Amino acid sequence: MSRIVPVGVQCLNYVLRSKSFSLDWQPADTFESSRYASINLMWTIQPYLTLGVEYAYGENERADGTGLSNNRVALGIQIY
Repeated sequence: MSRIVPVGVQCLNYVLRSKSFSLDWQPADTFESSRYASINLMWTIQPYLTLGVEYAYGENERADGTGLSNNRVALGIQIY
């Protein structure tokens, strides 16, 4: 029976906030602000094999107070 023993684990996260000030004459759905954050985990299983997973969250807001949000999960394999 084989086991997976991680040789190394790496983690990276990122946060970004953007703000804009709309003018009175611009439409109500004009961009006002956004936020984005992500975290990545990568495991080096063997010197030639790395597995990774990423979670990302983003949201935006319009001048009228409405907005949207989004969640994402991504998986990856690197063989070299």
